[in-house]
Amino acid sequence: MKIASTLAWLRQHETIHVGDILLGIVVLGEGMGYTALQAAGVDINVLRHKLHPLPIDEYVPAPKLPLDGKSQRVLEQAWAESKTLGDDYVGTEHLCIAISRSNDEPAILMHSMGATADELQVHTLLFQAPYLEYIGEFERSRDKYKLALALAPNHPSANGDYAWMLSTCRHPSFRDGQRAVFLANEACQLTNFKRASCLDTLAAAYAEVGDFENAVNFATRAIAIASPERLDECAKRLELYRQKLPYRWVSNETPDQSTEIV
Repeated sequence: MKIASTLAWLRQHETIHVGDILLGIVVLGEGMGYTALQAAGVDINVLRHKLHPLPIDEYVPAPKLPLDGKSQRVLEQAWAESKTLGDDYVGTEHLCIAISRSNDEPAILMHSMGATADELQVHTLLFQAPYLEYIGEFERSRDKYKLALALAPNHPSANGDYAWMLSTCRHPSFRDGQRAVFLANEACQLTNFKRASCLDTLAAAYAEVGDFENAVNFATRAIAIASPERLDECAKRLELYRQKLPYRWVSNETPDQSTEIV
């Protein structure tokens, strides 16, 4: 809330408004709230301009301002959102969801750019889950994926990302190839078999159940439409499938889990 307080003071507010909180998340330029907004399709530069079109120096010394009534309610809702997602803190991701769930002007702006509360919820869960898997908290990771799928059963990423864990998790107790094939196929159907990441996941799922013919087929299709940054990894997996080996996800880079705690 420190940045929000500074921004409120710079904008000549006597209290922190809901728009100040959202602008603070945008100005921060990192964290799960910021990333969830991007994943929901928000053009961050446009959002920042609509919230406050003038340049801002958020590092100037400023007094600490109190929350206004609407912002206090957003903070209370953020704690409720945190509990719903199984968390024990309030971060920028929970604040974004709470703001989007309100009836204030910033919420209307967010909705017009695709950042509904439901969409932000799902993206938050799908950012949290792989980090938990990375640090070995497999059950919590699986629970995040399950909740995302329960909240948005027709969301391609909710289906595909859960299928990825079920196909590639390094802990065998958390793999389920048959379920992975079903979910990955759902993700592909929801994207008309035109999203490389979904095809790549379906290939991994088929490899997990030992169907390497289909694994090679869908991995090849994924490579054909993959972005340049995905090509190397997709090609490495294709080679595994040609050798009749499944893929196991062991990340060399910690997933981004940065968040500002309120």
